[in-house]
Amino acid sequence: MRSRESIAQEVEVLFRELTPHEEYILRLRFGIGRGAQEIDAVAAWLSVTATAVRDIERCALRKLWQAAMMEVPSPCVYAG
Repeated sequence: MRSRESIAQEVEVLFRELTPHEEYILRLRFGIGRGAQEIDAVAAWLSVTATAVRDIERCALRKLWQAAMMEVPSPCVYAG
């Protein structure tokens, strides 16, 4: 069984695939390093719509999945 520290290290390595904006949104939404935030709160802090946050979050999660599976990340298009 993997330790919490090794999982945290793996997450940090995968986060290198993201833009700083994508990483920030995922950290806020999933409470990595602090409490998780609602989508509307994140949108307000970033002065964007909740739809834009949702689109960025979805794209970032896809990038992480592709990186974990060693696939070439597909480009993201944000609607917001």
